[in-house]
Amino acid sequence: MYCEDHHQVIIYLLDFFNQSRNNNSLISFHSHDHRIFVDESSSSDHPSYSYLYILYEKLKDKMRKKHRIGFSTAFISKYSSPGFIDDLAYTDVKVSNHFNCLFVASESKCVYVSNLETRLIMFHFTLPEVNCLYVEEYEPGYGALDDSLFVSASSCIIKYSVSKLLKKGADKERSSQDEENLDVSDCEIWKITPTGCFYGMVSRYEKTNVNTKAERLLYVCDYHVIAGRILVINSENGNILKEISPPDFSPCGIDFDVYDNLVVSQNSTIIMILRKEANGDWKMRNELQFDASLVGLVCDRVNNRIIACSHSKNTVVVLDENGNAIKTFKEIMDPYDLCLDYRTGDLIVAFQHKLVIFE
Repeated sequence: MYCEDHHQVIIYLLDFFNQSRNNNSLISFHSHDHRIFVDESSSSDHPSYSYLYILYEKLKDKMRKKHRIGFSTAFISKYSSPGFIDDLAYTDVKVSNHFNCLFVASESKCVYVSNLETRLIMFHFTLPEVNCLYVEEYEPGYGALDDSLFVSASSCIIKYSVSKLLKKGADKERSSQDEENLDVSDCEIWKITPTGCFYGMVSRYEKTNVNTKAERLLYVCDYHVIAGRILVINSENGNILKEISPPDFSPCGIDFDVYDNLVVSQNSTIIMILRKEANGDWKMRNELQFDASLVGLVCDRVNNRIIACSHSKNTVVVLDENGNAIKTFKEIMDPYDLCLDYRTGDLIVAFQHKLVIFE
């Protein structure tokens, strides 16, 4: 079957995806001269299988972009929170749009949960040495309708159910329970204790085998000055699948760019761009040089930009895909980490003693 009409292509791609989720037999797509051929007799081990899945993922991402808003780079402060938390320092911040909440980590071993709109703290829980956070938002068609919160704390990585955390917080409020004693262990999905010092995290769905369904993989930076690595973990069960460990590697911040590359900041002036090859290995594609060390990092996948924090220069810098600085915001308080709210286009930055939301 031959198809040039774009609407038909979308229908075939959606049909392919629905079939591939339910079983391992599916329609095979072939790329030739920028056209798509559908061969219903092809088996799922045909090389075009992977190509088709990539097409579907790109189509899905492109359609989602219509509902996403990138950061304007204007750095207009719409909210600043001196005294938001009477604490030593904020170390990370992440947002869950589905549950309208904000997670903030602090040096005092606390994770604070606040309302995204009012910024009022609903509750908090304590863990040993909280390093970083990551919110994995659910995708329609994959698993339960629940976000997940990942926390790296004192040589362990914990995955929590966001809906259970919020229910726990609501139950605490109704019972007037002392929030200092809030036990969230029953909200854990899994907990692993690999040796390391874990910072940035990011996840996405990938097909690790042409004959299996897509799995959500979690990429975790294990920072080490001499021999750092990125752990690749099955997000569903916490199994460590592999390591990515280029030479002279000290990863801190991590995200995927619009080209599906891994963009990794290090505790140095270098941002490393890694590309996944056909055999599944990640290889260095490029290095971006900056004039200061960069730690926290996020990719603006709407505008194809990299936004990173620099401790040494007290700045948040916006870079283009080639590493050129587009805009710089300087603040006397050290920026630790940051995240993007794609629903509003806001950039949320955890400075040392305050939380700032830029529009």
